[in-house]
Amino acid sequence: MKKIVLAIIILFISVTLISCSGKHYPYESGDFLYSKIGVANPDVNIAIIGLSEEGKKKETLIFPTILDGFYVTKIGTIFASGSKPIEISNAKSVYFPSTIILRSSIKYQHTEEQEVNVYIGSRFPDTNLYPIKEYLKNSKIFINYEYLIEEEKIGHDAWYNYIPANIAYYIGNEERDLFFVDDADGTKVNVIPPDPYKEGYNFMGWYKEIEGINKWDFENDIIPSKQYDEEGEYQFIETKIYAKWVVKQWKK
Repeated sequence: MKKIVLAIIILFISVTLISCSGKHYPYESGDFLYSKIGVANPDVNIAIIGLSEEGKKKETLIFPTILDGFYVTKIGTIFASGSKPIEISNAKSVYFPSTIILRSSIKYQHTEEQEVNVYIGSRFPDTNLYPIKEYLKNSKIFINYEYLIEEEKIGHDAWYNYIPANIAYYIGNEERDLFFVDDADGTKVNVIPPDPYKEGYNFMGWYKEIEGINKWDFENDIIPSKQYDEEGEYQFIETKIYAKWVVKQWKK
């Protein structure tokens, strides 16, 4: 028992010393700041804890899956230095892949009249990722269609300006494998998703079918125009795009 207590004390002192020595200071990569402190397996995983000066200026923010060769697994950490809200004030479009877990919060600092579109890739979105319409009336939250139906049934859609995203990227063949969403009307997709990762596999790109036969052409392929019935009701049609994986060949 004494050994366990001693180990915990040593771990606490080590983390404290690291923090005090400045090693907790965030690394900068592209639009984001990240940290390894407070993250499981920091040799391979990191947490995003803020935006870089460049990121603060961007009108489109795509939260990444990989930065500097490390896997992004969290937004925020359990430590005070990484638990502050990530403030977004300039971006008009913000994209979150499903593989990142929120440990802090997102603070949208837009004015009441500013527009902001938030795209949530998760099958069951974390509501802390996006604003309620009481604060940002011009916000639009793009989510998967199945979740929207569930929210409408229990009346939660009254709090948010939910829009069913008509483009869905999957990293497997199950509904739970939803990775990323977008929305377009008779145009090309708005953005290219960050590359997903899967242990033991190489990601080969995005394809039009789960079998990985025809590759999605981001330069030329067009999303169908949105359709409406005679009463003007939107007839939802989803375009599904799938990741193709190939097993890694390990060198002997």
